[in-house]
Amino acid sequence: SDPASLTVFQPFFASYNFPYSVIREELVPISVSIFNYLTECLVIKVTLHQDSWFEAQGSNEKFICVCGSEKETPVFNIQPKQLGSLNVTVTAEVVSQAGICSNSLTVNTAHLGLKDTLRAPLLVEPEGKEQEYSISEFVCPTDANTEVVKTFDLSLPPQDLVPGSARGFVNVIGDLMGPALQGLDKLIRLPTGCGEQNMLNFAPNIFVAQYLKRTNQVNAEIEAKAKGFMLTGYQRELNYRHDDGSYSAFGKSDPSGSMWLTAFVTKSFAQAQEFITIDPTDLEKSTTWMKSKQLENGCFPQIGRVIHKDMQGGNSGGGDIASRTAYVLIALLEAGIDKEDRVVKDAILCLKAQNVEDDIYSLALMARAMTLYDSKSAFTVNLMNQLDRKAIFEGGKKYWKQNDQPAPTPAPIDGWRQPHHAARSADVEITAYALLSNLASGGADIIAKSLAIVRWLTEQRNPEGGFSSTQDTIIGLQALAKYAEVVFGKSTDLDVTITGLGISETISVDQTNSLVLHQKPVQVPNSLVIKTKGTGCVFIQGSARYNILRIFNGEDAPFDLKVGGKLVREGSNQCRYRDLEICTRYKLADKKSNMAVVEVKMVSGWIPVKDSLIALMNDATLALKRYEVDNGKVNFYFDELTEDYLCFSMRV
Repeated sequence: SDPASLTVFQPFFASYNFPYSVIREELVPISVSIFNYLTECLVIKVTLHQDSWFEAQGSNEKFICVCGSEKETPVFNIQPKQLGSLNVTVTAEVVSQAGICSNSLTVNTAHLGLKDTLRAPLLVEPEGKEQEYSISEFVCPTDANTEVVKTFDLSLPPQDLVPGSARGFVNVIGDLMGPALQGLDKLIRLPTGCGEQNMLNFAPNIFVAQYLKRTNQVNAEIEAKAKGFMLTGYQRELNYRHDDGSYSAFGKSDPSGSMWLTAFVTKSFAQAQEFITIDPTDLEKSTTWMKSKQLENGCFPQIGRVIHKDMQGGNSGGGDIASRTAYVLIALLEAGIDKEDRVVKDAILCLKAQNVEDDIYSLALMARAMTLYDSKSAFTVNLMNQLDRKAIFEGGKKYWKQNDQPAPTPAPIDGWRQPHHAARSADVEITAYALLSNLASGGADIIAKSLAIVRWLTEQRNPEGGFSSTQDTIIGLQALAKYAEVVFGKSTDLDVTITGLGISETISVDQTNSLVLHQKPVQVPNSLVIKTKGTGCVFIQGSARYNILRIFNGEDAPFDLKVGGKLVREGSNQCRYRDLEICTRYKLADKKSNMAVVEVKMVSGWIPVKDSLIALMNDATLALKRYEVDNGKVNFYFDELTEDYLCFSMRV
């Protein structure tokens, strides 16, 4: 039969307007807009359905008069008392109610009883500041009959814990790259609004794609995701490119390109050509720019800002020259430049003239550069021996530490500290370079020699699969991917048994599910006993997340922060605007920070006034490089913070 036409008409409809997420106990306005499509007026009863998870402030019913082609917006104020994604339900109904519309208005009563019901989720998050820590182990039983027992103590602070905010997880996966494969879009929780941080959306995807391809484990979904992130990261990174082919943290707003960042971007783009289309002309221009800056002695100079302070080396003679030249040489070699190129030969001569025995960061970079160039040369072997002598062995793990500097420890809460805190970013980076150098050196026992390093590195990983900052995440994942590639193919057949408060489960891991992340929620606090038996290796991680009411910065916190707010009396609406006043400074002994980001999280329902942000960008004395508004936060980027307070205000 022929299709029939049906014309429908809705006299009125309702729509919501409320924040995506709110904090428990906040007073939240639920705005309900009622639109009338008729020519006459309607009397509408708007009802907020009471639920146990919130308290309503005032009446749950409102009667309004909505005239033809007009809109009215009643507001209900609620106070959430529970956490989670919780439904808000509102019904609008046409009713007959005297005194709501003026007697002079024509009221339509033909649609009495007509209703429109809305139901939508509101995410209620805990108050306070979210904290997180993880305990990780890379477990490899020595034989099929050996049972490896590990204990994960997931404890919580005794005071200031936000009720209901604690949750715990145990992750088990049979592939060393598994955590990164599962969380490519959230390896670390940092803004990505500058030329270096944006590369976090780019570089790790190369290592993941290379690993899957070289081990014949290509997964269409993961590959598509990795390529998508690469394409997005590539397009964004071009925003930070100068006309001469160099790159800098904030692009053309910086006076020149950065030697360090240009090297980083160039090697990443060159490696990505295997998977996505990269403009070869642009790539060659960047390589030519770096080559053109090489000094007569073969070293590479510091051009532009050194975003990554550890690249400046230690206190020994020429540490910054050695680390910078080694880094550029690594980039050129990983980008595929011919080892016989004059630029490479001259850079080697520069490195051979440097004394870096007391500068372990520069030593690690030089060892990586030289193992890429010629892993068997006497100079390279000597560097590797120097590096190995500086290694630290603890509990079956092997790592390196920069200049005996202690790892930053979270401030104690009434004597309680997190059971595990990650090492310094520089120490992770040094150890990752050492692992890459070991793998490049080869040898019959390379897997056994490298396992202790891998165990330490995996212990530092965060719950998202990365580490604590951009560079350590990128170099760390590159090193782990190389190791995973070397050991791939070895038989995996393991049973992992997890017992503790409220849990007793066994997870079987073998070749068929090694890329599958097995995640089990657990109660916290909890003392978990994890027993692993079988052949192969498995990555196990326990994580605890919780919120605390007070922020404990501790004496060793790198920054001071002062925040105040004041009412702005403007026009008839005395409650619409506030000014936030923010002051911060860097307080460690070196007196200048790396690039710094000041993050301001908005109170639910409040947004920044754009004109005030533009005014900050135009304030030359503030030296603000960039701001971005992202998911209820405003991020302010500065080249550095010093020991002097930097103060600014923004309107919301």
